[in-house]
Amino acid sequence: YDVRRQMFDLNDPDLGGVSRTLDFQYENLGSKRQMTILAKAACATLAFAQLTVLNLFSNNISDAGISALADACAKGALAQVTNLDLSFNSIGDAGTTALANACTPARGALPSLKKLQLGQDRAGSDNQKIGDAGVSALAKACTKGALASLKELFLDGNRIGDDGVRALADACTSKGGLKLLIRLFLDSNQIGDAGISSFADACIKGGLTQLKELDFSDNKIGDAGR
Repeated sequence: YDVRRQMFDLNDPDLGGVSRTLDFQYENLGSKRQMTILAKAACATLAFAQLTVLNLFSNNISDAGISALADACAKGALAQVTNLDLSFNSIGDAGTTALANACTPARGALPSLKKLQLGQDRAGSDNQKIGDAGVSALAKACTKGALASLKELFLDGNRIGDDGVRALADACTSKGGLKLLIRLFLDSNQIGDAGISSFADACIKGGLTQLKELDFSDNKIGDAGR
């Protein structure tokens, strides 16, 4: 690809005005080899240094592929990116953990990120989705200062259960993570009454004070959780 030809300017008031966008959706870039090439380009190409929006929607990206991209980001690639769309791929716990670890202050990936999309196809295989281990790793990274600028987090259509939501809730209260979050989407997961109760307690204790939009629909929440 000629990266410059794939870029365009997009007005996005929610993310602060005009965004420099690279749209690679539906390009089948999912193999480790292709993602490694993309990661190397992100490190070496001036056009990537100017990028603020990267759309990798529906590329069949695997855990190995996202790990390659995460390593590049930890080396300074995509430092200006505010919006990263990784939804409808094949990212599971291992890939999410690799991305989370890269975003800790010790490694410094994606310092400008405001919107992270990790939603998955509801009809997809469970072994290609984020579960409790993946979201717990993300939550742990946030307690260390990762994704401090994040305002929107999409985790819909995965297989996150009560333990994962509990870890996320804990990160947002006593550990002080995700302070700027205004939108959180956890619809179509496997969250039950215990998980929603933990999340409600986190909000009561002062977590997620900026939150404006929250979606827990299509989970396993019963009367006790409501």
